[in-house]
Amino acid sequence: ECHSSQTILTYKWTAYSWNACSIDCKLVDYYNPGVQNRTVQCTMQNGTAVDDSFCEGALRPNGTRICNDYVCNFCAVADICGEYGRCDSVRARCDCDSGYGGEFCTIPPSLVFVGIVSQSYKDVTTNTSAPVNVIERADPCRVLLSEYDTATETRTQPMTGVDSLSTLYIGASIGVRWSSNGSIYNLAVGMIRVDANGALFTADEWPFYVGTSLASSKCDDECYEEMSC
Repeated sequence: ECHSSQTILTYKWTAYSWNACSIDCKLVDYYNPGVQNRTVQCTMQNGTAVDDSFCEGALRPNGTRICNDYVCNFCAVADICGEYGRCDSVRARCDCDSGYGGEFCTIPPSLVFVGIVSQSYKDVTTNTSAPVNVIERADPCRVLLSEYDTATETRTQPMTGVDSLSTLYIGASIGVRWSSNGSIYNLAVGMIRVDANGALFTADEWPFYVGTSLASSKCDDECYEEMSC
């Protein structure tokens, strides 16, 4: 038995476009932010507005929200960039001292070692007459595949389930990953030998220079698929 769709009534909330914000920006920081409103109606399936009681109240979209919650002149807020930054009025942002980070330069310099994620060397044991270039890569998420590049005679070998390489070869070039709260473009990294307990092998040994960071400052690649992070 068929029924006309007009006799099968369904209802839903319909939210329309937001109106313009009540302010363009705040004159001072402690002023209230702007407000935006929009029309929210309970409607039938054909778009006809009905009383709100026909729709489920818990599912009603918001009809009001705050907007433009920022000061017109960013640098007008006293000491907004704190002790370790200077306010750039043109770009409306804080320029932090070297090493400091965060929107208002409140994050102090820090360096967190993530792991040794790769090493490259020549394998002279398998075929002494034709050494093969080998790249070992940590593969904590088990997503990498073994590869062989005939043009460069290079074998890429994932170390499945490994977060940081622990067996390193003398003369190998290693890839180290770290994270920093500050600007990585001003960061230099050094390494020093320690034993299993973290004690120095030689008390007066200086760190040997590793290099400066040329990688991206934002990297969410937890599986080490991108080696430039």
